Amino acid sequence: MKISLAKGLPENPGIAIVAVSGCALDGVAVERGLQVLRERGFVIHNYYDHAQVYQRFGATDVQRLDQLHAAIDNPDVQIVMALRGSYGLSRLLPHIDYKKIADSKKYLVGHSDFNALQLAMLAKTDTSSFCGPMLCDDFSREDISTYTHQQFFD
Repeated sequence: MKISLAKGLPENPGIAIVAVSGCALDGVAVERGLQVLRERGFVIHNYYDHAQVYQRFGATDVQRLDQLHAAIDNPDVQIVMALRGSYGLSRLLPHIDYKKIADSKKYLVGHSDFNALQLAMLAKTDTSSFCGPMLCDDFSREDISTYTHQQFFD
């Protein structure tokens, strides 16, 4: 199996935040996390809207799927990062355009529930992704993990 990786990143890469699983538990923390990424030179494309929270999810299934596909379609985005894990991505798997994501050569970054998308991408397109930090908790905490941040930024 040949695994493909995206190419290098521009100086100020675009990073899309998508809520394909759970909603944010703390809106202030979301803003704090976005600011951390901005300060590191990322251009933020935040597709999460707390007003669209549906039950425990970041939005309805259709809206969450639209967030993912909009991030993939955005030519200014090089990295697609999960807002957080929890549950809900498995509900979207049958409707995801895996070829479009693979052809985009964008980095997919997250863990927890986001692993469902990552493994589906690998199985369906031989495209790899990165098990890594997510906006909520990893970048939104007041007591950040220097190690986690350094590994991601490197």
